[in-house]
Amino acid sequence: MTQANNIRDKIAKLKQKTKANGCSEAEALAAAEKVASLMREHGISESEIGIDQKSANIGTKGNGSADRLWNVIAHCTNTVCIYHSDMDESKVIYVGMDPYPDIAEYLHVVCARALKRGVREFKKSRDYRRLRLLKSKRQACRDYVWGFTFRLSNRLRSIFEDQASKDARGRAKAALPHLFPSLSEFKRRPLEPTNQRAIAAGMAAGNTVSLSSAVNQGRPSPTLEASS
Repeated sequence: MTQANNIRDKIAKLKQKTKANGCSEAEALAAAEKVASLMREHGISESEIGIDQKSANIGTKGNGSADRLWNVIAHCTNTVCIYHSDMDESKVIYVGMDPYPDIAEYLHVVCARALKRGVREFKKSRDYRRLRLLKSKRQACRDYVWGFTFRLSNRLRSIFEDQASKDARGRAKAALPHLFPSLSEFKRRPLEPTNQRAIAAGMAAGNTVSLSSAVNQGRPSPTLEASS
């Protein structure tokens, strides 16, 4: 079995173990550390690598508060991401050298699940419930997501710092014009969060995410561990 296929198989097992379960913030970071460990464990030979792509659905067109997190995931997994939207759905597409897109897709799923769970908890808070206008509630949720993804993005960068490959990302970028000939440059509109309490709540939630060394008394989480 090639190293790329080995990683892909382990990622597939991780997906099977987590897809039916709610994912906490601690599990999201434990998952990130697990895949970073897989990348360190299996050196990937250039002779067995081709360009691949994986996609994940999102509820925005690339300008939502959470979308910077997908860009960070792309950077951490040596891929590049583009956004695609049509009448039915919007999605982010991760492009890179095999099997990096599989890793990016998996991290996207567990982080998106953790974020969704965090927003549900925020909506139960006193600061959220005291808001009366629908516009204010929506802004508070956006600002919570802004704070959450700010913290989570920084922690992901730290976890994957030693796995960055300029060569791999360069190859991914070079492949984009061939895979998507009509692709135009995407420019994000700057976000302007305003609800300081919501921002602080999101940052606090993202900052208290436990790393895998603190999960299950230092042993690998049984929810996330893939069998060999």
